[in-house]
Amino acid sequence: MQRNRLLQSRCKTPPERLLLSVMALVVLAMSDSASAFQQQGSELPPDFKPPRQIPRYFQIEDEKTTDAAFDEWNKKERTAYHAALAGRSLDAEIDGKTVKKRIEDGVWMRVARFSLKSQRSELRDLRRELALQDVDSRAKVADVREFALQQIVKQATTLLTGNFHVRLHAVFLIGDLNLEPAKIGAGSKPAIAYSGGVPLLLSVLTETIDGKAVPQPEAIKVRAAHALWRILTESNLPKQPNEKTRLEIARVLLAEVEANPDPAYEWVLIHALADVGVPLVSAGAGPGKPEIVTALARVMTDPTRNLRNRCRAARLLGRTPIPGGVKLAPITWGIADLATQIGGQYATRIQPVHAIFYFQDLYYAYKAPPGESTSDGKTRAGLPEDDAYVVVKSVMAFFVKALMAAPVVPAGIPQAMLQQLVEVQKKKPADMSIWAGDAPIDQKKSKSSEERPAPPAG
Repeated sequence: MQRNRLLQSRCKTPPERLLLSVMALVVLAMSDSASAFQQQGSELPPDFKPPRQIPRYFQIEDEKTTDAAFDEWNKKERTAYHAALAGRSLDAEIDGKTVKKRIEDGVWMRVARFSLKSQRSELRDLRRELALQDVDSRAKVADVREFALQQIVKQATTLLTGNFHVRLHAVFLIGDLNLEPAKIGAGSKPAIAYSGGVPLLLSVLTETIDGKAVPQPEAIKVRAAHALWRILTESNLPKQPNEKTRLEIARVLLAEVEANPDPAYEWVLIHALADVGVPLVSAGAGPGKPEIVTALARVMTDPTRNLRNRCRAARLLGRTPIPGGVKLAPITWGIADLATQIGGQYATRIQPVHAIFYFQDLYYAYKAPPGESTSDGKTRAGLPEDDAYVVVKSVMAFFVKALMAAPVVPAGIPQAMLQQLVEVQKKKPADMSIWAGDAPIDQKKSKSSEERPAPPAG
């Protein structure tokens, strides 16, 4: 009826009312169609494809220079920049500018070039050119090299709010820097990683740049954690119990592990934590606690975490400095409990080839591979042998014998060994805390983003 009245009045209405009438007819028609679709079902059509949502950090374009400006610098200033890197004094002059100014300007142009959209497919070559060809090959004088490295870290900070690929390669760049390059040939020596980028890498993990909140994709944080891991193991940071930089790294890594990250990110975090080499960590002015040991033990005993990471956490506990006063019974029970879970799910929910490597990690918690020691370089690696070790060792011996007899993975673990694991697992300590006054290591502990530590100074 409503449609008929609208049609009958069409010739008598002014243009504005006529337009409104037509719009009303369209709305009514659409309503009828929607009602018909709803009667057929509310699901989307089978061939419906929603538009792809591209994360914002892939769309950001923040070019710090232009191709023309870089080309101009490349033609007129690059030779002087290379000469400055090879200079013997920061105060010497090259073509009217000091070595210091030449390096500062040259590093800026090199770093700014990372932000150009036209260079997106060349980012790996750009960072190798800067870190290896410019600094490692040319900067031989200590203070000149140190200044160049400082400038790279300073200028790279500007890239960490831009496009995802640019951020990623900026973090790669910081992790690639060497205080001393590798020496190959006679008297060869490994490179010494540059530790001056630690504050910037920590700011990536805490998602703050220059005191401002800058959310970072987890892939960027994985790379930053890798860079910190390299610095912990390959730099000249002193291995002292109260070394300031190691303590700062430990606090941030601990907060990231407690936030229950993605397994791939957690894998890097626990390895870096084990290589901090600091037995006690203090939250502030209070006394230190074995926070690293506790964090690894929590990962190991948490059934909601990735199984591979849990077994690796057990292995890393044998590489981590364990201070006096730590109760080991809850830790070794956690290993026995983990071994029981793996043995009970062998060939059903856990692939046999994976189970072998899991048991190998549990074995290495007690017996370090040749050449390995704790990350402080002072203590014998490996947890004290106990009942859990005896059974884990027998399972590993069974695997080795089976694999040597024939190149196949054994179909099952002997029931007698599984029963031995169960018997050990039954002897759970009444108190699962490893440090006086602390919560049990098998008690779940979460930390909100508001509780994360503030960005480090410097």
